[in-house]
Amino acid sequence: MLKYAAIGRNLTIIGASFMYTAGIIYYMILIPFFSEHKVNNQTVRPLVYPVYSEFRQSQISPIYEIVYVAHCMCGYTIYSVTAGACGLAALFTTHACGQIQMIVSRLEDLLDGERFKQSPKIHQRIAAIVKDHVRVVR
Repeated sequence: MLKYAAIGRNLTIIGASFMYTAGIIYYMILIPFFSEHKVNNQTVRPLVYPVYSEFRQSQISPIYEIVYVAHCMCGYTIYSVTAGACGLAALFTTHACGQIQMIVSRLEDLLDGERFKQSPKIHQRIAAIVKDHVRVVR
């Protein structure tokens, strides 16, 4: 069970690091350096999330930087929620795998009964395994 917990934690760390690394590359490298447009001999600086606005003042120097930083903060929030959801899914999956592994080990030990000290009869052992299996499936 501890092995599966470590696997879930590592999957969460790997997923979050990929998510944030891709976001930083997108916001800091791809958008500013590779998507400038020239319209009527003017350079239009791109925003992270292009939106329609009837006020075209987002290209003025201090306003553009404020809007760009606000978009980056929104992206950070989106990445945090996504990384958290993926980490939670990985944690739930590995927890279920650990529970199933415990049931498998109890099934392997069914006949010997070395780990079943509280129930000497085989019917009680099977009942305990079935009860745990039903709990895991729920």
